[in-house]
Amino acid sequence: MNLFISFDWDDRQQVNGFRSMLSNPIVNNLNHRDTSVKHDYSDDGNQAIRKAILQKIQQSNVTVCLISQKTRNSRWVNWELEQSRLNNKGIVGIVLKDQPVTTLQGCPEFFTRYQEHYSVHKWGTPDAIAQCILNAR
Repeated sequence: MNLFISFDWDDRQQVNGFRSMLSNPIVNNLNHRDTSVKHDYSDDGNQAIRKAILQKIQQSNVTVCLISQKTRNSRWVNWELEQSRLNNKGIVGIVLKDQPVTTLQGCPEFFTRYQEHYSVHKWGTPDAIAQCILNAR
């Protein structure tokens, strides 16, 4: 399964920890490949950013939105989630560890608008998080 990870760029340290957690062999029920953007395209302009992100989304099966206090105001997260929806990708939100965000309060507007279709989960064990991702397919 290919994953696109949507997040606020300021959270990239925690996101890299998430990536490491999912690549741990102990999380044995999620075979995946991370297709998300790992390069900062901000100097390349909005069109280059959109093109790079859209290509990564199209290569994915599921978009995982990692949510912090900053995610709600992220310039790109709602756009990435909407593009994922338009490309028929599974979508799931996961609140990053130790963030003062409840499951819908403080989340990107996308999850409020489509709450009957897409779920947001609190941080949990690696296996619980993997199961949330598998259920989003």
